[in-house]
Amino acid sequence: MGGSTTSAHPPRRVEARLERTYSTAREAEELRLALEADRPEHLATERSGPTLTFTVRAASATSVRATLDDLLAALAVAERTRGIGSSAVRAVAGRTQEDRAGPVH
Repeated sequence: MGGSTTSAHPPRRVEARLERTYSTAREAEELRLALEADRPEHLATERSGPTLTFTVRAASATSVRATLDDLLAALAVAERTRGIGSSAVRAVAGRTQEDRAGPVH
């Protein structure tokens, strides 16, 4: 009746969390610091020992995905620059070392 165009509910937020555990707390801290300069406001980064936790909160899934794409690319570069990491993160951000050998059947 009378249908209002405004909602009494707060806007929805989408959240995604990514955890990555490194060999040492020092590696995790180096990477956290390397990523801090370009960290968008809607991305929170925490370190607990050798584990980095990234939490993205945004108004849409599209925004969360774009932030995660940027984060994974930056993380892959930071890891590669420092000789840290595994193919698992690079696989999400791009290609694994195994991919370079040829197509997977």
